Amino acid sequence: YQWEPKAMNGIQPVAISADGTFNQTIGMFTTDVALVKDEAYKSIVLKFAEDKKTFDHAFAHAWYKLTTRDMGPVSRCKNKDTPPPQPFQYPLPDPPAELPDFDVEEN
Repeated sequence: YQWEPKAMNGIQPVAISADGTFNQTIGMFTTDVALVKDEAYKSIVLKFAEDKKTFDHAFAHAWYKLTTRDMGPVSRCKNKDTPPPQPFQYPLPDPPAELPDFDVEEN
């Protein structure tokens, strides 16, 4: 479902197109509404609004996790500017001492 914000002082909030040729009503998802109506989320929003460094730090970690989660353990990262390992980058287990013989056929 998509919500529309209420008009304030008779003015409906709008987003202006990049080229400035038209206005579009702002749409809000239920999650957007929850950020300002739910007290648990609202406290987080207010904390981030008051302290940009805290927001930037949390956002950087969330973005790194979002964009690297499927890349496996940090040992696969070979570049010099690789960030330190994160808790979600679990190391791979050691390979088995003996690998199966894939050339053997079963009847």
